[in-house]
Amino acid sequence: MDTTQDAIEYIRHYKAPFWRIMNGTAKCGEHTTDNLEQSIADFQTALRFLPAGNYKLKVSDKADKYNGGLETSFVKGTTGTPTQTAPTMQGISTNAYGIPDHIKREIEQQAEKDFMLRQLSKEVESLKESVRKIETYLKEDSDGNGTPDIFETATKAASTMKQLGEVKKVFSGEPLFE
Repeated sequence: MDTTQDAIEYIRHYKAPFWRIMNGTAKCGEHTTDNLEQSIADFQTALRFLPAGNYKLKVSDKADKYNGGLETSFVKGTTGTPTQTAPTMQGISTNAYGIPDHIKREIEQQAEKDFMLRQLSKEVESLKESVRKIETYLKEDSDGNGTPDIFETATKAASTMKQLGEVKKVFSGEPLFE
């Protein structure tokens, strides 16, 4: 019993323009553009070139996203006994957890996003604490001259470094005044 029309309706029902026709593990045909009507026309063309037999149709709404996606079996022509020719709906493939693979991937992606968000939140808190410390340093002005103490300390350090450079010149024999 030929069930190719069921396969065409399967593509149309799931609005999945990307498909692969499989015979066992061999790929017999594929559509890789996102135009649904062109996809169905190309599927019908591909069917004309296939010999009679049992095939599997994998469909997707995104290119190259067939693993864990939707699939069904169909028969072209009449082959074997009625039990072999009855169309079967393959369920969405499942994993060891008993949930569809695409849902498992979504859960894993969400968990990863949540983890990254927690890490980012910790880093933001650390950054906030550093900003608070800097703001405190910038507000400290023990002598009341309007210049934050940290700038005065930096100025003193720069002056000391300059003086050390002059001392180095004395001991190295370089001219002191240029």
